[in-house]
Amino acid sequence: MVTTVTLADVLGLALPPGTQVLAGAERLLVPISWVCVMRPSPPAFPHLEGGELALVAMSDLLLLDGRWTLTRLVRDLAGAGVAAVAVSGEAPPDAVAEAQAAGIPLLLLPREVRLPLLERAVIRLIVDRQAQVEHFGGEVARQLTQASIENRGWAGLAQIIARVSGKGVVVQDAGFAILAQEMPSGLSFLPKPLAPDDPELRVWLSRLALRDTIPPTHEWPVENGTARLVGVIVTEGQPGGYISLLGPADSFASDDHVITERGAVAGALELAKERAISGAETQRRGALWADLLAGVGAADGSLARRAREWHLDLDVAFHVLMLGSDPPLNGLQRDRLAQRLEAELLNRRLHGLVVGQGERAIALLPALAEGRGRTLALGLLAALEGNFPGLRLTAGISRPATGLGALRRAAEETGTALALALLPQGTTRAVEGGELGLYRLLLPLRGTEALAAFHEETLGPLAEYDRANGTDLLHTLETYFAQGCNLSRTAEALFIHRNSLLYRMERIAAITGLDLEDPEARLRLQVALKARHIR
Repeated sequence: MVTTVTLADVLGLALPPGTQVLAGAERLLVPISWVCVMRPSPPAFPHLEGGELALVAMSDLLLLDGRWTLTRLVRDLAGAGVAAVAVSGEAPPDAVAEAQAAGIPLLLLPREVRLPLLERAVIRLIVDRQAQVEHFGGEVARQLTQASIENRGWAGLAQIIARVSGKGVVVQDAGFAILAQEMPSGLSFLPKPLAPDDPELRVWLSRLALRDTIPPTHEWPVENGTARLVGVIVTEGQPGGYISLLGPADSFASDDHVITERGAVAGALELAKERAISGAETQRRGALWADLLAGVGAADGSLARRAREWHLDLDVAFHVLMLGSDPPLNGLQRDRLAQRLEAELLNRRLHGLVVGQGERAIALLPALAEGRGRTLALGLLAALEGNFPGLRLTAGISRPATGLGALRRAAEETGTALALALLPQGTTRAVEGGELGLYRLLLPLRGTEALAAFHEETLGPLAEYDRANGTDLLHTLETYFAQGCNLSRTAEALFIHRNSLLYRMERIAAITGLDLEDPEARLRLQVALKARHIR
């Protein structure tokens, strides 16, 4: 639960008229957890836990120790995490400057104020206010729970939050796609969605330790005198979504933090509900995909009937598409990617079976015209990447295939294509099965001693020569093969004279011990160069 009393609340409801804010006027919304009065004998503040309003009488400060000054006290209290300092008596300019530099509000109380009476007034405000907020928060939670029982979904949640807060509301999933938004009457601007690259959000999230029981909230100014208050919908210790309240910067109060917090709790329940509902559907999809690969039910026609539920005709050519990521997808990200992938396919009027499996999202869909598979994969990646900040999405897609036997081969081909796209030095994020070439044979050997030994025997001496001499003969050799072993084109591609290239080729032959005119030696070198990319 957020602290429900701010310094602004204390200033307006508990401190006497005539109290002046000498420093830290921009921090009046700082939460106040408790209040404590300085004692005239050591220790001055025996039990500070952070977040307190410290009440200081300058007359008692002089009795405490002649060496103590308000400037030093303000510095020490700021270091102890005190939220604000209120002083009775004179506040010298250097103390005001220290408070401003330390970012701690400094208040000057009227001379006639009695600090013990003021302490009781602030405590009463905190206790009463917490009771009021508990009641208020309970009522908000009741309304949100009722909306969930009535299956009003994300739109119902946003409507309730907007009504009780009087703020614009945007609800987004973990990929920042909008789930619902609501604008109450009286606000003249449209609620702006939270952006994944918002620097304030990134810094805040990097400092959070997320727990399902206490959704964190954070407020910051945005533009044109408005502010944003964000609550994280926590699921499985990760951000499952975000609730944003937007309104005039001076209109936010502790109640809004309570509303956002309770809304985030309701959002976590809504996510759990969605996942429970989709769990059975996910299992059905996964079972169908496994049975398609194994051919279970093919003989009696039951497999074909099940496939038709997803608009799949097993007698018509199809593609297998797989999406993956670097770093690898976790379970929550994978399921969300599968959902987004299906939505994007439907936008393109492509119906098929979409499954989340392991670290990948898989789609089985009708075949496209020749050459269109890779174009589709690239288009899907462009549409999806904004929903997954921090991830490098990649795709593999098979060539058109027909029949259950071909499906198994297409799935293997797609997995290999995805593995190639995921290579750190990969030149493309989408690989089509027809582009695999030798990689079809080499990728299954990735990480094996046999492949490492073959690479070392063939190119190890050349790599060592480059390291020792600052040369780039490996790049020269790759360019030579990329130019079809044509010396003139290779020299042009490397921007060097033909004679310089001839010298390099002689050095390559001498170092590797291979005759570059021998077709078998050339093949060995080409295979080793490809193996170099996948080690």
